[in-house]
Amino acid sequence: MGTVSASYYNNSWAVELKCPQCGAPVTLEEADRILLCAFCRVRLLILYPGHPCYYLEPYQDRKLDQGLIYVPYWRFRGITYTCSQPNQENRFIDTTFLATEIPFLPVSLGLQARAFKLRLLSSQKKGRFLQPHLPVKEFLTRITEERISPPESEEVPALHRQVFVGETVSLVYAPILLREGRVFDGLGDRILGKAREADFEPFPVHVQEESWQVQFIPILCPYCGADLQGEKDTQVLLCRNCDRVWEYSKEGLKKLDAGIIDALGGQPPYFIPFWRIRARVSGRSPRGITKLARLVVPPEEKGANGEKEELFFWLPAFKISPSLFLNLSKAVSFRRPLKVQFLEKVPKGNYYPVTLSWDQVREGLEAVWADLSKDHLSLNLPEIKIEPLDHLLVFIPFHLQGGELVQEEMSVGINRKALHFGRFL
Repeated sequence: MGTVSASYYNNSWAVELKCPQCGAPVTLEEADRILLCAFCRVRLLILYPGHPCYYLEPYQDRKLDQGLIYVPYWRFRGITYTCSQPNQENRFIDTTFLATEIPFLPVSLGLQARAFKLRLLSSQKKGRFLQPHLPVKEFLTRITEERISPPESEEVPALHRQVFVGETVSLVYAPILLREGRVFDGLGDRILGKAREADFEPFPVHVQEESWQVQFIPILCPYCGADLQGEKDTQVLLCRNCDRVWEYSKEGLKKLDAGIIDALGGQPPYFIPFWRIRARVSGRSPRGITKLARLVVPPEEKGANGEKEELFFWLPAFKISPSLFLNLSKAVSFRRPLKVQFLEKVPKGNYYPVTLSWDQVREGLEAVWADLSKDHLSLNLPEIKIEPLDHLLVFIPFHLQGGELVQEEMSVGINRKALHFGRFL
């Protein structure tokens, strides 16, 4: 099982922008989706039209140079799982990768670029921005080229692939400078190679469009107009006035169905979000799958034994270390919370932010299934597929006991420090 070093927790890149209301400077982290201005106190939701597009301002004494060209780099930060049996590895990846085929340029931006803040790219920014040549899917494949291959005599299972959970993907433009037949790093004094202006003519320029524009919308309930509650990196907002839950995308705010489990005991609970997923396993249904299904499917929900089994999984709706993500998913899925009610009223208590949206966590289902099945299934099985049928966000009550949040009915605990460090993933 892979481990996570504490060294990356402070490596998040800073994003600098201006408050749309008063123009004051605001600094955010990459995962932040709520802007809070310290000057005018406005709270705005940031909606990106696609992957966030940033640029790095060139080194101070080169801002007025005429030979500046902005080169695209893909930026990835997140967790990847290698779903192979009987071995499974996971790791945290924080990297940049050149998004165009220019051989003399660095493949990665390196650590020097971290000294500069990211700035949002808009149609008003002037300059020559090269169009990315490497699609994002190919980029994700390249950064996870190291595969765990089973022996040649073994059949490669369907789950033998990389999956991503909680990833942040963005496009970062870095400046380079052409001068006297040489290419200089626009962020410093390094010479990157030899080239002339004509050498860059084959590379198309990224046409700046209005669709690049980031939207800023007030964090107000679309139904009743009250202020929505949520921390800066949340994917879900709560309205305490009309008891509605809202998720957001590039189209804006959308009502989200959610469930809740009643809290026992007198002390105020900490509601921790999980995605409850009803999934289907298809293919030949050997004895091992049926045995595993008994662990994660409530008796009243089981179907007849056959080619398809429906299973219920519970995956964290928040970022946490790779190994804890798997362990929590298995622990809650095995103990399967009952008496889930649709959220009609937001009870009093502390609500941990939903930092993993459904789109970010859905691939984690394969990682959890592979980790569960490695103790029950063998590599000689024919192809087996698992597909989510539906999902529901459920808030499960935990109570504070020392340094842990504990769910007494399921005998599940979460270390508070693990939750704290998960906010930096």
